Amino acid sequence: MKEQAQQHLDRFKYSLGALQKHTKAIRTLTKRLLRKHRSNLDEALADFNGYFDDLEQQPPTLERNVKMLLACKFLNHIYSAIILTESGLVVDAVLCARNALETAVFHWLVCLDPFTATEYSSDEIPRPIAVRKRLDKFSVDVHSIRKLYSMDSELTHVSRASEHFNLEWQTSRDGLLRIGGEFREEDGQHLFGDYFPFLIGAFEEPIMAEQDDT
Repeated sequence: MKEQAQQHLDRFKYSLGALQKHTKAIRTLTKRLLRKHRSNLDEALADFNGYFDDLEQQPPTLERNVKMLLACKFLNHIYSAIILTESGLVVDAVLCARNALETAVFHWLVCLDPFTATEYSSDEIPRPIAVRKRLDKFSVDVHSIRKLYSMDSELTHVSRASEHFNLEWQTSRDGLLRIGGEFREEDGQHLFGDYFPFLIGAFEEPIMAEQDDT
């Protein structure tokens, strides 16, 4: 009876089974691309692992514990982004990367202003815009952070900018919907080769603004 029910469901174009087959097909294409950039990702993750190991060796304090929680949250976002990119779900991958960026930026503030760990513990966590304003006082490159937030948000919000990830126009009036994601080499090249390794590498230390010597 269960087999008959599953066969009935699998006849639908967008059943879970059909979507899983679609994802499996995409992953055969992204596997080559991920293999090409794996050394960059592994190198960045090795540095991250070293930082996490150092935290584990430190005596338990509120600041150290908050940093470890943030490191865990950050890595889960990054890993989710990698899995989603492998599956051709680029918009959702960028959303996870944006969450990773927000976590990294908060981690910077904990490093520069340890009182932030107390705010976290009491659930009085400052909003992202307040975090950026406070980081600006420590000469962190807030302009670059805002730029990254803006680019990520443009793709993840409901907008015309994100349309090409879900729709491929055939003519000016007709198009194909990309339900379940689609492999686009240029997206994978950018995310696997540049953006994800950059984010992983940026977690430990903030991006500092260039100082004007004049």
